[in-house]
Amino acid sequence: MESVEKAGMKRLTLTPHFEPEEVVVLEAFEKELAEGLRLFEEEEKAEEEKKRLEEEQKRLEEEKKRQEEEKEAAEKLRSKEKKNKEDSKKMDIDKDKGKAPMESEPPAYVLKMQADIETQKIRQDDMEVKVDTVVENQKDIASKLDAPIALMSRKP
Repeated sequence: MESVEKAGMKRLTLTPHFEPEEVVVLEAFEKELAEGLRLFEEEEKAEEEKKRLEEEQKRLEEEKKRQEEEKEAAEKLRSKEKKNKEDSKKMDIDKDKGKAPMESEPPAYVLKMQADIETQKIRQDDMEVKVDTVVENQKDIASKLDAPIALMSRKP
């Protein structure tokens, strides 16, 4: 074994063999690597936290927007219901129009109009009889005049 050590050759073993300078460099490298890894993990955690906060903020904004939309929809529904109630009240009022109980006897102006209509019907019937009489008289006169016209037309 001594001869191997004197020759400066290293034996192959399961444990690494480093020179004291190499050990210092490796330890420094190891510390830097650990520090870099720690910083990297902290940055990743910070990014994950930032993403989580952004997602949470988006979710809250969407929830707020959804609530506002629901509120607007509820308001529209209330206004429609109010309008429907007003319309139904108007319809109820419109249904009652003209349905007030009538008096047992119609007003005087209606009775006068009915009497005038009856008078006009009687006059029209009388006029029709007179027209028929005039038409018959005209036929009689025309037949009576036919004989003298025929006589006058024979003599040249």
